[in-house]
Amino acid sequence: MINLFIDNKEIVIEGDLSSLKYYQLPVHLDLDYNKIDGLYKAPFSKNNLIETILYYKTEGIKLNLSNKVSLIFNNFKLSKQVFEENFYKARDYKNGKYDKKEYNQYISFLKDNLKRQLYDHQKKASYHLYLLKNAANFSVPGSGKTSVVIAAYKKMLSDGVVDHLYIAGPASSAKPWRDEYAKTVGLEPNYIKLSGLDKTLRKIYYYGEHRKEKMFFTTYNTINNDKRHIKYL
Repeated sequence: MINLFIDNKEIVIEGDLSSLKYYQLPVHLDLDYNKIDGLYKAPFSKNNLIETILYYKTEGIKLNLSNKVSLIFNNFKLSKQVFEENFYKARDYKNGKYDKKEYNQYISFLKDNLKRQLYDHQKKASYHLYLLKNAANFSVPGSGKTSVVIAAYKKMLSDGVVDHLYIAGPASSAKPWRDEYAKTVGLEPNYIKLSGLDKTLRKIYYYGEHRKEKMFFTTYNTINNDKRHIKYL
């Protein structure tokens, strides 16, 4: 039996690995595993953990997962399932297959909660983003992308799907985002500029309740400095 568990911020693989082929040993997975006192250990990260489990599942090798590892892996499977459901729902919408009642409810929400109403093409793009929950928009400058994002954000905020808006870009883009938010929603955003703040103060916003219903703005350089903490937003 091969056991997989987490101990002291490390992923640990132990047990009878004699049945594994040479290339299947953890040290050959390109995931920073090292053999220490008969155990295979790698620095813990969710990506490392998930990739390890998926690799051995693909190879048909059964792993005995600890309770903590099982919980992480089950959450991963659930989030993957939700992503796939959203993807197919958004794809059907683009192909003209969608729940018109849900769409009308979304448009009604925008009408009641936005000061500046969207154009028809923006409504369609905003609903598509709302369905996906995770998307990219590379439309040409001036096409209204910012308002599209803000509209979808307001609905997801109302649904409890998100609790803040996090914007990364050149320093010069901070004011346009604030201005567009105020024009679209009719209220000034609860705005926090992370770039330039002391690192200790930035951490306060990355964890806990301090981020709710706030618009955070940061630069690419600050993201690089805070990449270990941003994932907790």
